[in-house]
Amino acid sequence: MKAKLLSLLTMVMMAIGVQAQWTAPVAPESPIKGVDYEADGTTLYYLFNVGCGQFVTGANSWSTQISLGTNCEPYMEIVVETLDEDDAEFYPNAVKLRLNPNKEQTFNGAGGERKFTGTYLFRDNDTQGFIDHNAQAVWYWNLEKAPSGNYYWHSAYDMGFDPEFEYAAGPSAGAAVVFNATEEDANIEWAFVPVETLDKEAIAPYAEAMAVYEAKLELYNTLMEAKDAGVNTDAAGAVYNNADATIEEMKAATSKLKSEIKEAEFGDKWDGASEDDPLDVTDDVMINPSFDFDNGMEGWTIKGATPATALWNAQGPNSTGSMGEIGDDSWGKNCEVYHAAFDISQYIDFLPAGVYKFTCQGFYRPDDENVPAELYAI
Repeated sequence: MKAKLLSLLTMVMMAIGVQAQWTAPVAPESPIKGVDYEADGTTLYYLFNVGCGQFVTGANSWSTQISLGTNCEPYMEIVVETLDEDDAEFYPNAVKLRLNPNKEQTFNGAGGERKFTGTYLFRDNDTQGFIDHNAQAVWYWNLEKAPSGNYYWHSAYDMGFDPEFEYAAGPSAGAAVVFNATEEDANIEWAFVPVETLDKEAIAPYAEAMAVYEAKLELYNTLMEAKDAGVNTDAAGAVYNNADATIEEMKAATSKLKSEIKEAEFGDKWDGASEDDPLDVTDDVMINPSFDFDNGMEGWTIKGATPATALWNAQGPNSTGSMGEIGDDSWGKNCEVYHAAFDISQYIDFLPAGVYKFTCQGFYRPDDENVPAELYAI
């Protein structure tokens, strides 16, 4: 009996060990700490998205769209100002965010190199903002203290939209900040980091650690997905558990495993497809093919320029726009790049051998007739 009990306990411990193959990665502790801001119009701050680990800058559309930078580099110096007495009566908790009024700052994006001094940040509509206020109405902000001590960033105006969708969020490094997130969304906390006290020497190792963490996190999530799908995870799991694995090795393992997950999920579905009886596999192999509202630009890579306007599925669940009415699926669901040559693409990691027809809906208005639009697959 004791031998059988010992054997049973050993089997249970082995089973537990199998379940605990991978430990979720832990994000590196950020050396970048925020403070309670002073709305004195003189103290200089960098605005930092805590969840994404990136600083705010002007980039993307016109090179002035409120965006996140890359490599954790501090780009844009701002001050916080109070409102004039008359306006403060109507917006008692609001402030203005202004570029350093005593320093010319340079910004780069789809509009090329742009230089500004002392301009204000404003919100163009419910999804995007810019750093070059010029008589636009929506330029007052509410900064709400979060339980963590950081801030939630809101427009001070009643935009006429569902107030549930009123949080500024940083989707990812290099992406435009969106102003229609909810309190359930990621990356909605912001920190005011004094320019004078920021330890820039500590940023480089933190940026490197964040890059490793993000690659490891994606591989971990893919491993969990593969496990649920019954896909073999031995090779990818070995890469994950290898403390010396490079970012490139983790990304390659992630890509391969994602392909195997899709093959397991869709392989049988495709068996009956033929040239005479084709099967629409768009949603099986592409990420966010229609630029849906909830996903923004997820899945897409743009070179040469970034989206001037990402109008995905209207401006929000409770909004209208000039292109359609509430709930009209024809509104939005597109990506626009304005007055710039660009290349937009998506890497498809699961595409069995076969014959495919690739199409898209688009409109092209050339600035230069010598630069034709081209649809291609490689």
